[in-house]
Amino acid sequence: MSVLESPATLAPAAPKRRFLPDDGLRALAAEHGTPLYVYSVESVRRRRRDLAGFDVVRYAQKANPNLSLLRYVRTLGAHVDTVSSGEAHRALVAGFREDEINFTADVFDRRILELLGRHDLYVNLGSADMIEQYAAIRPGADVSLRINPGFGHGHDRKVNTGGPQSKHGIWHEELPAVLARAARAGLTVTGIHIHIGSGSDFKHLSRVRRALADAARTAAAIDPERLRWVFELFPAMRKFWTHPAGLLSGGQKQRIAIARALAGHPTVLLLDDCTAALDARNEDRFWARLDEEFGSGICFVVSHRLATIRRADTILVMDDGKLVDHGTHRELVQRCETYRDFLQTEEKLEHLGVSGVEYPSRMRRGGMTG
Repeated sequence: MSVLESPATLAPAAPKRRFLPDDGLRALAAEHGTPLYVYSVESVRRRRRDLAGFDVVRYAQKANPNLSLLRYVRTLGAHVDTVSSGEAHRALVAGFREDEINFTADVFDRRILELLGRHDLYVNLGSADMIEQYAAIRPGADVSLRINPGFGHGHDRKVNTGGPQSKHGIWHEELPAVLARAARAGLTVTGIHIHIGSGSDFKHLSRVRRALADAARTAAAIDPERLRWVFELFPAMRKFWTHPAGLLSGGQKQRIAIARALAGHPTVLLLDDCTAALDARNEDRFWARLDEEFGSGICFVVSHRLATIRRADTILVMDDGKLVDHGTHRELVQRCETYRDFLQTEEKLEHLGVSGVEYPSRMRRGGMTG
């Protein structure tokens, strides 16, 4: 049995670090029986106040899974972190909502997969192989990744959970590949988690903070939503994404280069004959989706293809390395002899099926031809 006691209801503590004197313990044992566990409400409240600056505070249930304590922690606005199907079930029994329960593990077992299939908990993945398993039961879910930053620390080697000797977490150098893998599986990575061991050494906590910031910057540079639509646009990229470059065709390499450029959220994008290896249908799909995803940016396109050039807001006509004119397609047809000569040549090639076909202009882009 357990009892949560407030200091206001107890006699003053005599020894240091004790909130309840012996007489108080005997009185409670006589009232409630033994074995009896007594916890200080004020100590729990004080710890929660210490963490008030964080947006979300999670209580690690493995520290103490007592149901009375879990229920009280929830009244303080804390969420709960669980590491097994038993702990996750216990958190639900204690009254935590599904969105207040975080599940962290390095592997899934049958019981937790069954529980996660019934309850939409927030899952923190500690290994890459968990990605496809979780996507199979929760397609499109948000997840976080537990990262091993390459170092660990703890008050004892048995509680050191980071570094090359630890089995826990995704190795930090593998984060870009794992983010791409999550995108392929349809999961969205919305959090990064690092835990290197137990203890309160602030020197090492500061090092963890820097590692966490580095991991977050890496994750922010790779937008799963953009990777996902690239995979939808070019399904073959799923197969070749992690293969050696020597196995890729020219068109596949070109598409991967485009995906990498877009994943970094650029404000200015320079594309040099970027659709040369695409057929007409995929080129049209590419420009339409790029316009949707990159509509507020500035895009310079170097191209000789009419279907590409006619989409531009402004066309820059280059001849022998010099800018000879600029304007819209209609304006340049009327006044620029160099542009008209170019059009005649390209239209002949297009007629012979060498170049792409024309599609309605949708892009608000800067174009460049040489």
